[in-house]
Amino acid sequence: MTVHQALAALSIYGDLAGSETLTRALIAERTGSLDQAAFWIDVYQELCQKRADSEEPE
Repeated sequence: MTVHQALAALSIYGDLAGSETLTRALIAERTGSLDQAAFWIDVYQELCQKRADSEEPE
């Protein structure tokens, strides 16, 4: 799964998508899956960037 595929899948969470990505990162870190934790942090950063871009005034 790529970051963009994950973002598309997370669209079902609406405003809670950020919380979902951080929860998944935490679970991955706690279970020793550091690569997966880093992946979910990347997804979170991309989600934040998309939100920031959509809120910029024209």
